[in-house]
Amino acid sequence: MRDFDEYQQFRQWWLLALLGITALVAWSPLPIALISGSDQPEDPIWVLVLVGLVPMVIVLWVLWLRLETSVDAEAVHVRFRGLFVRRRLLLSDIERFEAVTYRPIAEYGGWGIRWRGRGKIAYSVSGKEGVRMELANGKEVLIGSQRADELESVMRTWVRR
Repeated sequence: MRDFDEYQQFRQWWLLALLGITALVAWSPLPIALISGSDQPEDPIWVLVLVGLVPMVIVLWVLWLRLETSVDAEAVHVRFRGLFVRRRLLLSDIERFEAVTYRPIAEYGGWGIRWRGRGKIAYSVSGKEGVRMELANGKEVLIGSQRADELESVMRTWVRR
């Protein structure tokens, strides 16, 4: 049984704007090509469409990525859907933890899976709140959360038991 589940996705305005601009650049020549009857691969219009398709697929993939965080009696589970990343942090291995407000760009260089120095890693997709944990092996893990206080509270409940 899990006491906490959270699913977060990249939804920054600039990412959505990038997707829209990429789509416009990639697909605006398409109606012109269809009307003119051009179907030659060497036609520059088709090159624009193909060149625009790759960044659009990448942006769509980033929008599909999802950070999944859950807590049960034994561990904090972190999964990044779309990257095949899973991490299980045993509650017994966590020395200290607290809900924090952090600076994603200044402290970790942005969002995603970010490493900061030796033994410090962050999993985040948006916002500036999360739970920072110090593990028994000296490593530090930050999990970004839109519900950081609730995540910390659930962890405290299980640690006390």
